[in-house]
Amino acid sequence: MPESPKSKDPDRNAPRRPIREFLRMFRSYGTAIGAIVAATPVVTKIFDLVPYFESHGKTLSFLGTFAATLGAAILFSLRHRIGAHLFPSTDRVLLPEQMRVRARYTIVPFLLGILAVGCFTAWQALMEESVEQAALDFATVSTDDGKERRLRAHLDELAGDVTDVPAKLRFGDQSLAITGAIRTVVEANPPMRIESVRFLGQDAVRAVLASTPAPEIPLRWWIVLSYVVMFVAATMTFVWLGLMEFAQERLGLADKDLMASPFREAQCLEFTLDRVNVVGSSESDAARELVFKLHLSVEPGRVRLLQGPGRPLCAAHDRRLEPVGLAPGERRWLCRFSDEKGKTQDHVIQLDRDNRDILREAVQQARIHLDELRRLHADQPEPG
Repeated sequence: MPESPKSKDPDRNAPRRPIREFLRMFRSYGTAIGAIVAATPVVTKIFDLVPYFESHGKTLSFLGTFAATLGAAILFSLRHRIGAHLFPSTDRVLLPEQMRVRARYTIVPFLLGILAVGCFTAWQALMEESVEQAALDFATVSTDDGKERRLRAHLDELAGDVTDVPAKLRFGDQSLAITGAIRTVVEANPPMRIESVRFLGQDAVRAVLASTPAPEIPLRWWIVLSYVVMFVAATMTFVWLGLMEFAQERLGLADKDLMASPFREAQCLEFTLDRVNVVGSSESDAARELVFKLHLSVEPGRVRLLQGPGRPLCAAHDRRLEPVGLAPGERRWLCRFSDEKGKTQDHVIQLDRDNRDILREAVQQARIHLDELRRLHADQPEPG
């Protein structure tokens, strides 16, 4: 009795458990901490851990948590792309472009961490400035006729530099004291007059935070932006680190193996074709030569070709040449490069033989170089 398709390929018919796979990612410390950080805005609001304007505290906590969670979800959806660029090869010998991309992906969490710290610093500075501006808008001073007027309007009318102008903040039944000041910055062009306040107690600061209406909060959109980006960047920092660990685990790469044999760049072997003559070039004599590159993994007892020879390079600009055509009899190659002003320039190299013959001879020459390297390393013992 023939076997059923299910019994022939049990892995293919095995039930997939996406929820279990998703939760498995949270076993890594980075992603778990990222989830905690994403929920931090709600926690800070509940326990009043950081100063808020009361009128938009709930909005900030919702936006912070929502944006941070959304950022973590987006990163999780890109986990395969991130893993492919961080660990492009299990034998840990990479092409130059792969090394550059891996370096950029490795430094991303550090840049996100710097962004989070920068946004926190900016948020603190914006909050201080906003509280001061709100106090100037809502504090009042008593005039000689017994009436009260806004502190900012009163300071605008004063001549010269004045400090310690008594003012009051009305908060419920309380009357909280602050002082206003105005000074002239003569270094500015034109000279500027800057208004400021000095709080005589923490109660006055709390009064401003509690009583300022949301539409009247100075710099409110910059405060929201810096606050949200701060938590998004912090969350994505830890989630990115968690994804790195998750991808490493799925590929079966142990930490001790990566420390003993880290990722390294492939060795590059350059060669030219001896019997090829450049009969014409629109550049200097340095551009009258074709260079081919082989990228190799060279280990004791083992030499592998990773890439090459491919298209030749221009010796003057180290750029890949593009064949003008591969039709029989076509002998021209085009080099495109950027000059000192950033403009794209072209120059043409004309050879003494067909382009297809050049490529075939490059492959033959590459095989000769590979055979020499393999003979050279054949007698060396393999590691381990």
